[in-house]
Amino acid sequence: MKRVQNNRFIDSYQTEKNGDDFSTVRSNALHPTSEIYADFVAAFYQFNDALFSGELSEPVFTLQNKPKIRLSFHENRFANHNGISAHEIQFNPVICSGQSDYETLGCVVHAMGLQWRYDFGPANAKGVKPSRGYHDKTLAVQMAKIGLRLSDTGEPDGKNTGYNLSHSVIDGSPFDLAARELLITGFAFRWQAIVQKPASDTDEDTPNAAPKSRIKYTCEICDLNAWAKADAQLSCTICVIPMSPNET
Repeated sequence: MKRVQNNRFIDSYQTEKNGDDFSTVRSNALHPTSEIYADFVAAFYQFNDALFSGELSEPVFTLQNKPKIRLSFHENRFANHNGISAHEIQFNPVICSGQSDYETLGCVVHAMGLQWRYDFGPANAKGVKPSRGYHDKTLAVQMAKIGLRLSDTGEPDGKNTGYNLSHSVIDGSPFDLAARELLITGFAFRWQAIVQKPASDTDEDTPNAAPKSRIKYTCEICDLNAWAKADAQLSCTICVIPMSPNET
C-alpha cells in the first residue's frame, strides 16, 4: 500500500490466520502499539489529502475509554520541547470495537472535521470560535460537502447542530469514494479492543462471564452451609471435617 503525502507510506497489511480463527498466540514479532497508531495516522493522511486539501496538521491520536463518548477533539493539547503545539484526537476503543473499518474511517473524518472547524472555520457572530465539541452550522455545511451528514440521532433527518452528535454517510460523496478507495488497497484497522460481556444471572456459564466472588461450602455430615471465596479452606468445627465447595 503506498503513501499519500510528503513521502509517507502505509505498510503492507498482513494478517496471519488459522482457518477462520485469528491466532491468539502472542509473539515478540507483534507490534500492537505502533500498528494501532500507524493505522490512524495512515487514515488521517489519506483523508487530509482527499477531503481537506492537505491543510490539517497531524494531531496526536490517543485512545481513551470515556463512557458514551466515541471520539473527541482537543485543541493544542500537546507541545514538543520547542514549544510547537499539536491537537489531540481521542477515540474510544471500547465503543468503536466491533464496528466496520468503513465506520471507523467515518469517525476519523468526523474528528478531523472538528479540527478543521477550530483551525480554519470562521468565528461566530460574537467573534469567537465555538466551544470545544460543539457542532455549529458552519461545521454541518462543511461536513455535508465532504460526505458526512451530522445528526443527533445518527439518522439523516436528525438535528445537525449541538454537542455529542453522530453522523450518517452520504452515498457517492467524496468521503464515501475516498474510504472505499482506501479499503480496496487492503487497509484495515489491525487491532480492536476486546469487550468482555457483563456477567448476569443467566450467563454464568459463558466464557466472558465474571467469576463469582463467593461460593457455597457445605459440611457433608451435618449439612452446615457457609459462603466464602472460591479458594478458601473451610472446616466444620462441629464434625471436624473440611467443608466441600458447592458451586451449583
